[in-house]
Amino acid sequence: NVTLTFAPISGSQVSISVDGGEAFSPEENIYTLTNISQDGHTIDVTFTEPPQTVWTGEGNDALWTDADNWSNGVPTTEVDIYIPSGTTNIPVIPDETTVKTITFDQGAQADLQGSLVVTEAVNVKYKVTDRWYSIGFPFEENKEVDVRSEWFERNGWSPLLPYKADSYADNYYGDYYLKEYNPNLNPPFSDTHETIISKKGYIIRFPDFFVDYEGNNGDIITFSSGPQTLSKGSNISVTGDYQLVVNLTLKNIELGAPDGNKYYYFLDPEENKYNLLENAQKDLLPFEALITISTNNPENLVHTIGADSNLTGIGRFGVDNDSVIATHHYTLQGIEIKQPMKSEIYIVKKRYSSGKESVGKIIYK
Repeated sequence: NVTLTFAPISGSQVSISVDGGEAFSPEENIYTLTNISQDGHTIDVTFTEPPQTVWTGEGNDALWTDADNWSNGVPTTEVDIYIPSGTTNIPVIPDETTVKTITFDQGAQADLQGSLVVTEAVNVKYKVTDRWYSIGFPFEENKEVDVRSEWFERNGWSPLLPYKADSYADNYYGDYYLKEYNPNLNPPFSDTHETIISKKGYIIRFPDFFVDYEGNNGDIITFSSGPQTLSKGSNISVTGDYQLVVNLTLKNIELGAPDGNKYYYFLDPEENKYNLLENAQKDLLPFEALITISTNNPENLVHTIGADSNLTGIGRFGVDNDSVIATHHYTLQGIEIKQPMKSEIYIVKKRYSSGKESVGKIIYK
């Protein structure tokens, strides 16, 4: 027998042939060929990257159907699409467009005219730094959002999980810090270990390992959700008490000084707090969130909502110097699973940024 192990290159296709025979595609990253003698046979393995076209915006317009705006021609339903940030023109996506996958760089925009059908996945890429991010995703209602690390993917590890109190030791396990907002709590930002859900605002932060992994000045984190139909979205709705509101469009929303009884707070990552937008205009970027309030009594506004005012606790969830960078759950039969189930016994293997590893047995509660 010959066992081949493939690096899980995202989106790549693998084909195998023996002695130039008919090629076949394995469904798993590990594949065993049987009845192959040790000598005299040649095994060919081919990796094929899927076709991709990148928006350049170099045409004389912002038309989706203008080939001059794309690196590899106008996208078809069989092509992966990449939208970078900083282009002169942003793509105008016609109503009822269908694509295979679409990936947005951090800060990238698109002007969606109606509906966009995505048959495989929508991805949003961030190069992480040492800060909190105020995030939200305008995907279909109640869509789950996976969090993936480029470095983890190359090593065949599972999607990232939020930190959670460990049931068998006085520490945390998981890969990133996640907080949701509830103005009725004190502090209103509270830790959560649930899966990120579309159209809901969060703040998120990654441990030091992801910020400076292998000296590369920031891992690439991808927020990904499966097949869906994206809609044009709408502007920010400001109603009632303080709430964390998501940009529901794929383009910047320009917000200015207080508009009537509407007020906006943007996250200042340098100070770990939300500041009231009082004078200048500011853009809320796609896949970002901000705090809003509607009030007729502006004299009662909190002008900063942050760690210094003891209202959010944004800065309190510290990062352990030897943080957990990977957590894997296995059944007692040694099969790795993505999400443990309650009242079951699992073997948990953790890897730390220092390189050490620990293995323990827990009852998941």
